[in-house]
Amino acid sequence: MKIQKSIILATVFLLLTISFTASAGSTTKNLVTNFTLVNTSSLDASGNIEYFTDYASGGSAWTGSGFTEFGPDLPLQLPAGGQLVVRQYSDTLTPGRGSVVVASNVPLASVVQERLAPGDNNPPTSGAYLGIQEGSSIYYVPLVQVRANTSTGLANTQIMVQNLSIMDIDVDINLVASPSCSSCAPQNYTKHITGLKPGITYFYDLADEQALSNGWNGSAVIDAGSNIIGVVVNSFNGEHGLRTFNAFRSADVGPKWGIPLLASKLSNGLNTSIAIQNLSGGTIPVGGITLDCTEFEMTNNIAIPQFGSFSFNPLVDSPENFPDNWQGACSVDAGENDIVAFVIMRRVGGINGDQAAYEAINYNTLASKVIVPLAAKRLPNGFATSIVVQNLSDSDVIVDALWKVSPTECLAAPANCIDYDQNDLVIPANGNITFNLRMADGGFPNMANGWQGSLQIIPTGGSAPIAGYTVLSNLVNTPGDNYRAHDLLIVAP
Repeated sequence: MKIQKSIILATVFLLLTISFTASAGSTTKNLVTNFTLVNTSSLDASGNIEYFTDYASGGSAWTGSGFTEFGPDLPLQLPAGGQLVVRQYSDTLTPGRGSVVVASNVPLASVVQERLAPGDNNPPTSGAYLGIQEGSSIYYVPLVQVRANTSTGLANTQIMVQNLSIMDIDVDINLVASPSCSSCAPQNYTKHITGLKPGITYFYDLADEQALSNGWNGSAVIDAGSNIIGVVVNSFNGEHGLRTFNAFRSADVGPKWGIPLLASKLSNGLNTSIAIQNLSGGTIPVGGITLDCTEFEMTNNIAIPQFGSFSFNPLVDSPENFPDNWQGACSVDAGENDIVAFVIMRRVGGINGDQAAYEAINYNTLASKVIVPLAAKRLPNGFATSIVVQNLSDSDVIVDALWKVSPTECLAAPANCIDYDQNDLVIPANGNITFNLRMADGGFPNMANGWQGSLQIIPTGGSAPIAGYTVLSNLVNTPGDNYRAHDLLIVAP
């Protein structure tokens, strides 16, 4: 039987305090992970879960977990459409940090959450990213920061590189200063990683990189030669803020990107900015990239060299460029030039330090379905999700939404053990559809509070240019960062 691997990159911060110096660090909190697996096939899934310590700890087998296999004949079942949540903070895994490889007989979707360790009374810090199904030999990161002063506090980036090949490999992390950062020294820098074992993750904390000047900012190219890796980025911002996202594979690049929701100086403090990296092979001139938000547009005001970065940001750009209290769908168009882009969400002011990030949507996307591995409506602990699906075409798209309850999670609340189907939903041309399970009705009044499971959105025509993102948040209005966001998983035709 063929085993298909779903890579959960960097099961990080498991009962481990990430300690930075007071002058350089972004957070000294105890952060832990959990990951969710969803069986997206029509067959029962069986397989195993392998754990590895990180590069700094020797890159060996990580022992002690009670979650090492799953299947219909085992206590931890993953039937067709089923969901399994693996929580490191309640597991018997030896404290530490590292990576996970999940192998299954059928395809799986996965999402990883990073959060404050239970019992820690500090304000929360949280992030999320999709598990990696297909790696790449080259990855791109549009924004990297090193001990940078921001209005929220110090900003630092952590780049996590996992070896997905079957042999020891070497990896170069090439850093390129932003064209607007004249004080960045050096302008270019390469971190060499040698002897990275299969399945093992290298954690590169830029906060500790003394070869780079304070305030350095730019972008990164991660190059593994002919070998396959996976890359995820933690972007710490301020005392509590964490923005986690998947780095971009070389196959992900394109000239036009969708922004399902841009927020400009909303009354609740929410703002979004867009970080872009030039992968055109040459310099993109002033005015070569257009941010089109229907009611307004703007272009880059500086030239962007190859591999260089540029950001559109309502909080620092000229006030006349971004209207107050505006939100809506946008696009980023670089003409014939290839770029990548991701979206940063940040709530400014008030007690909340909510922050999150997700990858923008490539307009070349075509999906037979999109998957939300973890969806929840107003759980007793305050956890809830909001999902936005964007139509990237000039024609309406008709979809079915299939809500599959978690067979293990609903045991605690049997009244919620119900699947839901919504048929013939219309996503308007160049528009979006939102499922907001934070709200009492959420556009779905028949769903009971406390429901948890997964969501599959399937075009009735067989495939369509749709994609989107989800926000995982807490309804409890507490200080700290309660936001996590990630792209929806795209299943290609």
